[in-house]
Amino acid sequence: MPDFSAFEKSTQDRTSRAAQMRRDILLPILDANGSFRSDISREELNTTFKTASQNSVYESAGEQAPMIMGIHARALKNFIEQHGGTLPSDELLASAHQAIENFMTLGRGKPALSGVFEDAGKEMSTTDGIIMRDRMVSLILPVLLNSITPNMVTLIPGQFNQSEFFRIKRIAGSKFGDLQKGDIIDYTYNGQYAVMDQMFKAGDGDGTTTKFSFDSKTAFGTAYPLKRKRIMVLHDHNVVASDDAGSVMGAFRLGGEMVNVTGTVDYATGKVDVTFSKAPAIGVEVHIDYDVDIEKDPRLNPRIDHEMDSRTLYPHEAAIAGDPPFRPNGVFAANTASTSTT
Repeated sequence: MPDFSAFEKSTQDRTSRAAQMRRDILLPILDANGSFRSDISREELNTTFKTASQNSVYESAGEQAPMIMGIHARALKNFIEQHGGTLPSDELLASAHQAIENFMTLGRGKPALSGVFEDAGKEMSTTDGIIMRDRMVSLILPVLLNSITPNMVTLIPGQFNQSEFFRIKRIAGSKFGDLQKGDIIDYTYNGQYAVMDQMFKAGDGDGTTTKFSFDSKTAFGTAYPLKRKRIMVLHDHNVVASDDAGSVMGAFRLGGEMVNVTGTVDYATGKVDVTFSKAPAIGVEVHIDYDVDIEKDPRLNPRIDHEMDSRTLYPHEAAIAGDPPFRPNGVFAANTASTSTT
């Protein structure tokens, strides 16, 4: 059994962060019926958000927390109204929550930060840095809500130094139909697995062969019990015969000539033999369609298993430094300006 604990922890974290965002900025502006309040005053809203900011991701913003939460609440309200009452995804809200937390961490100058983040943390801890931080934080949710990007990709909350994301793969847990055990079932798969109504290509016409057959034991390594009155023979993708009480019978007109189809069915062992009175022409496909009687042998019941694959994303730093183009006295200082990049 694969270990999904890391994936489950990530999912729980995402769900928790999204729930906190809804609790902090959505619930305060809803009435008891879940509708947006229209009677709330600015003073009341400020008091409400001030209370809601306690023990929330916004708390580190201090006196500016109600203002930031108000901006986010209005952006969320507009999004919901524009989308017919639909809330943004948990991934989007969780990503916004993580981004806010990251900025607040910078503002507190946590010692865990290193490299360029350590320098940024020092800048964000100053008075001017805190003002800049609050402005940037106030833009996080509105920008995400108005961006087309979340419609094209899946967002994941981004950490400072690395972020892990997961891919759950569906795989065939048994051999059945078109799949071998362990085959990946993804969005490109378009075969026969879960359906009991299946089709087998018995062969291609060559102008001389008149006998075609389907033997489930030979084709799949296991005998498939077949349902009665569910067998069909197809000539060039057209149904030309069917079964009745263990016999296959049918006829069709081809180029002014009547072609008869006869054969037998062994329902217990999953074997069908058919004979054409006139050999199918070169390149004509012959198929046998059947229904597996899964109740006769539940061991054949196809199953889906899962595998987990994880990847770690690491951020790339970008930094630039430079001298101001003017000296304190206002004189242009082009000759002393310098920049460096890493």
